[in-house]
Amino acid sequence: MEIVRMTMYGKKKRRLMVGMNRWMLMMKKMSKRKRGLKSAKAVNSLQGKF
Repeated sequence: MEIVRMTMYGKKKRRLMVGMNRWMLMMKKMSKRKRGLKSAKAVNSLQGKF
């Protein structure tokens, strides 16, 4: 099914799939850094209050 879809939609579909893969990788990296981001956000929120 995947191969058929690739041939049907062509290069545009392939580019879209590559973009999705890159986005997924970025999301995985972000999930790893979530703890750091949360701490940074907490500091920013505290600074905003004061």
